[in-house]
Amino acid sequence: MKTTLPLALLALSLQLSTAKVSSWTAQDGRSASFELINVTEVSGELVGEFKMANGKMVTLKASQLDAKELPRLEEFKSTQVEEEAQDDEVASNDIYYEFLKDNLIALDRKEFSDVEEYKSPTKYYLFYKTASWCPPCQKFTPSLVKFYKRYKSKYPDAFEIILVSSDKNQSAMLKYAEDKKMEWPHIKLKSLSKFSSKHRLKGGGIPNTILTDTEGNVIEQSYKDGKYQGPEIAMTALEDLLDNIEK
Repeated sequence: MKTTLPLALLALSLQLSTAKVSSWTAQDGRSASFELINVTEVSGELVGEFKMANGKMVTLKASQLDAKELPRLEEFKSTQVEEEAQDDEVASNDIYYEFLKDNLIALDRKEFSDVEEYKSPTKYYLFYKTASWCPPCQKFTPSLVKFYKRYKSKYPDAFEIILVSSDKNQSAMLKYAEDKKMEWPHIKLKSLSKFSSKHRLKGGGIPNTILTDTEGNVIEQSYKDGKYQGPEIAMTALEDLLDNIEK
């Protein structure tokens, strides 16, 4: 729940040790350090949403802040608008976006939760068809997890792995994801048939990886000309593409 911090308590907030945190001055001259998270407009007035050291959210209207802080709120709002426009442009070129934005869940500690604000990758998808009951999948998955952790930190916006499960129930899917630490998004089990009819991914066997661009063009896949090549081939192809982004 968001709370509105009285001006008299501004100076009591704790300092945060992050580059995104900065000092903000209230109308009465008191200052405190917050992380600005979001700026909205309510009844024609800008309202900042700030994060405190204890993780709680604080809302402060422009009128509650020193007049010199208004340009900072305006600049943040302007940047938000530009980023949202860029995200919309990326999403418009992503044939999977309309389906995925409402049909993904992700592992959060030991629970699955809906992905509420899905963001399209700018370049590639790697669809991973797998299941908890599949020994070859159990053997391959740790390699994909290692790959994901390494490259997602380097190129967070360039690609996304999407899990397409062959498990029969969500509890099995959850345990598999938890055991193997699969942090990428999963298509909801109840939505798989809809996804399969809308976006046909070749190859019935698992483990199966399919590398595409955001327009749906297949770049590499486990099955080629009816022959199974293994799950590593698409992962390796994606690795090569990502390594060459900066070259």
